[in-house]
Formats: sequence, C-alpha cells, structure tokens
Amino acid sequence: DRNPAALQHLDVLLEGTFQQLNTMGGSLEQCQGGLILASDRLRAATHLVLLLIRYRFDLDLESYETLQCYLPAVTADTQEQGWEECAEAAMTHLLRTSLSKTTKDVANIATQLTPLTDTTKLKKQIGVVCERLARGARISKDK
Repeated sequence: DRNPAALQHLDVLLEGTFQQLNTMGGSLEQCQGGLILASDRLRAATHLVLLLIRYRFDLDLESYETLQCYLPAVTADTQEQGWEECAEAAMTHLLRTSLSKTTKDVANIATQLTPLTDTTKLKKQIGVVCERLARGARISKDK
C-alpha cells in the first residue's frame, strides 16, 4: 500500500473488544447455569407429577412407563423446540389414542410443533388425562 491506514489507537479498540467479549462470555455462562437449574427443577417436578398420577390412579408398571413416554422428565431443549412443545404434542397424541373417549375420536393426525407462548394448554391436557384416568380409562401401548 502506498498510503497505509493509520494504526493509531488500535490497541484501545482491541482492548475494548476484548472486554466486551469477556463480559458477554460471562453473561452466557450465567444464562447456561440458569437454564441447567431450570431444567433440573422441571425434571424433578415432572417426575413428582408422574409419581403422583401413578399412585393416585394405581397405574401398573407398564401404564406408568407408557405415561413417562408421553410426559418425559428428561428435558432436551433445542433452538427449534423445547420440552413444552414436545410434551404438548405427546399429550395431544395420548388423548387422541389411548385415552380417547370413543374409537371415533382416534385420529392419526400429525400435528406440527409450534412454539408455545404459555403452558395453559399443556396444563389443561394433563388435567384431562387425570380426569380420564379417574373415570377408569387405562393407558396402553397398543393404541
């Protein structure tokens, strides 16, 4: 280059950039720690709910394990879908198959996972599952 750009204060710019990256890295670590804590709490609460349902409705081991498949205590969040979306889709499937009121209700309709804005629908579906179990319905792997 005949006219090189001035490199004055480049060290200040690099130092500022380094400080910002360090700050952002610390914030990211804090967020990841919070996500792990929330995931652990969700796992524990889900496991508790599953156990309460099992003992309240006297589910046998096979029914309990099937219910665990529909309402998993394992959380695996990704960018595209979280635990809530997977659990909501699974509960919808359970209500349309094993716990359907009539054979007419059984539908093999594929539902697309959409991001949930709140968990009201999921809470309602868990309540409906409990109501149907209270009325004597049984969860089976066959349907």
